[in-house]
Amino acid sequence: MTIKCLLFDSDGTLVDSEYLCNLGLAQQFATLGLKLDAHQLMKRYRGGKMSEVLNDIATSNDITIPAHFLEDYRARVANLFEANLRPIDGIVDALEQLDYEKAVVSNGPKEKIDHALGLCHLHHYFAPHIYSAYDIGAYKPSPDIYLRVAKRLGVMPSECVVIEDSMAGIKAGSAAKMKTFFYNTFNEPVSLPNVSSFSDMRALPGLIASLK
Repeated sequence: MTIKCLLFDSDGTLVDSEYLCNLGLAQQFATLGLKLDAHQLMKRYRGGKMSEVLNDIATSNDITIPAHFLEDYRARVANLFEANLRPIDGIVDALEQLDYEKAVVSNGPKEKIDHALGLCHLHHYFAPHIYSAYDIGAYKPSPDIYLRVAKRLGVMPSECVVIEDSMAGIKAGSAAKMKTFFYNTFNEPVSLPNVSSFSDMRALPGLIASLK
């Protein structure tokens, strides 16, 4: 296949942020008197749309989310990022070896993506091609987010490779008919068209080279 662009998710794929995001969520819900486990939240909601995550938790626990909740949560996560965020193990070496145009495609807000990439010194690998679902107007697991980004980049879906760490993300990549590599650190069973699992970012350059 002809590869023209690599499309990376951010949280859990480029930056080791999934636990921090869900720790922040658990801490924020604790302010409402609700005790939640960050690891369980991560397993259940990884890669999801935040409004749907909040609605599901609120409905399941019969609570009302106050107007300032999301803003306070974002600030809490930003502080956790400042203190603890690191790149995914092996990702820098992989990016250095991958001589393709690269883009970030995330369900998160642009400000959060830029903050995370900046803290981990990854921003220069992707700029200016950093895309948020909030701006694209489509969220994973819909394929539209990837299809719209491909159109903006002037490439065909068949010329893109997606790298994701969540079920929502790989469903989006698969449905967009893009070759998708699933960074499957939870060893989740998966059987989707165009999707292959791997567990070490150092293997990514070889996997992509094998597509040629």
